[in-house]
Amino acid sequence: MTLTIDDLLRAHYLEFRELVVSPDDREALVVFRNYDMPHEDYSEDQMNRSIWRLDLSNGSHVQLTAPEEDSRSPAWSPDGSRIAHVSRRSGRDEIWVMDRDGNPLQQVTDADHPARGPYQDCIICWSPNGRRIAHTAVPNGGIYAVSMRTFAWRDAEEGHVHVLGPDCGEPISTRIPQESFESALFTRDLASGESRRLLDDKKRTFRFLAWLPDGERLVALLGDDLLKIDAKSGEQRALYSGGVASISLSGSDVHIVRQTGSRIEVGRVSDGSLVVQASIDVPGGGETMAWAPDRTSIFGRLRVGASYMAGLLDCVTSSITQIIDKGRFASGPAAYLRGENSALFVCSGPTEPAEVWKCSPDGALTRISGFNDQMDRSALGQASLISYESDGWSIESLLVLPPDYQPGQRQPTLAFLHGGPESCVYARFLDLISARGESAAHWLAAHGYAVLLPNFRGSSGYGPEFESEIGDYRLLSTPFADVMAGIDHLVAEGIADPSQLGVYGSSFGAALTAWTIGHTDRFKAAVASVWRYDALADDRRIGSAFHALRPSRLGKADPNDLWFHPERYQAISPLDHLSSMKTPMLVIDTGAEWKLGGIGSSGRALFHGLRAFGIETYYAYYPRAYHNGGWNDEYKRDYYQRLLAWFDHCLKGTPLPDWFSADQHRGA
Repeated sequence: MTLTIDDLLRAHYLEFRELVVSPDDREALVVFRNYDMPHEDYSEDQMNRSIWRLDLSNGSHVQLTAPEEDSRSPAWSPDGSRIAHVSRRSGRDEIWVMDRDGNPLQQVTDADHPARGPYQDCIICWSPNGRRIAHTAVPNGGIYAVSMRTFAWRDAEEGHVHVLGPDCGEPISTRIPQESFESALFTRDLASGESRRLLDDKKRTFRFLAWLPDGERLVALLGDDLLKIDAKSGEQRALYSGGVASISLSGSDVHIVRQTGSRIEVGRVSDGSLVVQASIDVPGGGETMAWAPDRTSIFGRLRVGASYMAGLLDCVTSSITQIIDKGRFASGPAAYLRGENSALFVCSGPTEPAEVWKCSPDGALTRISGFNDQMDRSALGQASLISYESDGWSIESLLVLPPDYQPGQRQPTLAFLHGGPESCVYARFLDLISARGESAAHWLAAHGYAVLLPNFRGSSGYGPEFESEIGDYRLLSTPFADVMAGIDHLVAEGIADPSQLGVYGSSFGAALTAWTIGHTDRFKAAVASVWRYDALADDRRIGSAFHALRPSRLGKADPNDLWFHPERYQAISPLDHLSSMKTPMLVIDTGAEWKLGGIGSSGRALFHGLRAFGIETYYAYYPRAYHNGGWNDEYKRDYYQRLLAWFDHCLKGTPLPDWFSADQHRGA
C-alpha cells in the first residue's frame, strides 16, 4: 500500500473542464486541464488541456490530443464523425477539425488574429448540414495577453521611459482599458475557407451560440442580451435581455432558464419577454448547470460550506430531489443525454477523485468513467468533514488522517491554512493533493501525519457575517484564533500530539502561518509559500491596502492607513512580529509573481529576518512558477519531497537530506 508522487502528478492532469455529448448519446468528449505550465506559457492562457473520448456505455476512454497541444472547446459535427476544436498543435492557437480518433483533418483558421489568446473561451458550433461552423473569438487577445500588454513596462528593455498614470493603484482587472477587449462572431465555410465576420462588441462576451434548424440563422447570448443573427448579412434582432442561466432551442422557439436569488424560472421567450411556465424556489439559492432537452428537469448544485450538493429540479412539479449529500463536491461540467433525459456531471469527494457520473430521471446515480482507477485508493488518507467551536462560531474543516490510523492514536499533526482569505478548502480530491504550494494533504497523511484544513472565519460559503469577521483589522487575528481552536480540538480528541505540531500555508495562508508563529510557540515547524509578509511595505508598493480591498475585510478600517496610520499595520503585518518568532521556517517563493502584476514577495525579507534572530530557516525558489499555478512537474515533485523532509526533520528529528540545502533555487 503506497501512494507515489507519480500517482499524484498524474491526477493533477485530470481536472475536468468540458463535457460534450455526441449526437447519438453514445460518447462524450472530455477536456482536462492542468495549468502547471512555465510562467511564459501560463500567462498566455496555455493550460495543458487535452481532449479525450469517453464511451458512455462502459466507461472506456481514449486520449485524442496531447496536453502540449492545449486542445479545448470541442464540438461534434452533426453526424458525429468530426470534431472541431481549438488547438495549439501548429505552434499557436487555431481552430482545427479532426476525426473521431483524433487525426487532424483540417486547420480551419490561419493566424487570423495577431494577438495572443484569440480563442480564449471560444464557442464553436456546426451548421445543421455540417458544411460550416460558427465560432467566437477575442481578436485583440484574451485576458492574459491584454494583461501582459498592460504591464509590458515591467519587463521592457532598459532605456525606455515608463509612466505610471493616476489609475495605477487600482486592481489589475480595472487597470486594463475597456477598448483593449473585443468579442467577435465568425462563420466559416469548411470547403471554400470563406470567412464572415458577423458581429463585434467591446463590452460583452459570448456565453451561448447555436444554429437554428434552417442553417441560415444563429442564436447567441452576448452578455445578458439574447440575439438572433442572420448568418449571411449579420443582421441582428434582439430576442430578450436579462438574466439567462441556460438556453434550449425547439425548432425556432427559444426557451430559457433565468435565476434571481433563490427563485429559478423557466419558460419560452416571446416578444422580448419570458412567458414563465414553471417557477422553483431553491432555499439558499443554487446554481443551474444543465437543462434537460425536453425541459422537464434542471440539474443544479447548492453550495453548503465546503460541499457542493447536487439535485434535480423538476420543472413540472416545481420540486427538488437531492442526489448528492453534504461532504462531496458536484462540479462542472454537466450535460444531458438527449434520448433519456439523464444528466451527466462530474463529482468527487475528499478521498474520491473526480469522475463522470450519470443521474437518471429518478435520481439513481451511476459512475460512468474511471480515469483515476489506476490509483490505489487504499493508500489515501482517511478524510472527513469535522466541526468545532471557536468564539461562538462553528468552524467546518477537513481532517485527513493516515491510511492506517486507529482511534486513540496520537499523531504528528499539521494545520494547512488556505489562501484568500475568502477562499475555502472544498470537500474534493484536488484540494487534498495539490502541490502548487498548497496542501498535499494525502501525501503527508500517507507518511504518518494528521492534517487539519480549517475553513476559518473569512472563508467563503458560510454567509456574509462569517466573512466579515476579518474586518476591523482582524484580518489575521480572527483566523489565528480559529486555527488554534482547531488544534486544541484535535488534542482534546486524542488525535493530535501536542509535542509534534506543524503549520503551513499558501498565499494568504502563508501570511497567516507567519503570523501564527509570531503569536505562539506551540508549533515546531512552519512552511510559508508564495505570499507577502511586510504588509506596510507591500501595500505601499502596490498603492492600495490589502486589508481594505473588500467590504468584508474593511469594517472600520481606513483604506489610507498605509499613508496616514502606519502604526495600525502592526495588527495585520507578520513581519512586525519577527522578534517573537521561534519556530523553524521554510519559505517558498516563485519568480513569476514579480513579473505578472509586479507585486513581488517579501519572502526573502522574512528569511533574512529569521536568520538574524537565529531561527533555523531555509528559502526555496521556483523561478518559473506563478503563485498557485504554473508549477511544472519538477516543481511539484520537489514541493512534495521538500515539505515532507522539512516536517520530518523538525517534528521527528530526521536529518535533512543533502539535496535540501544544496540546491534551494530549483529549476531553470
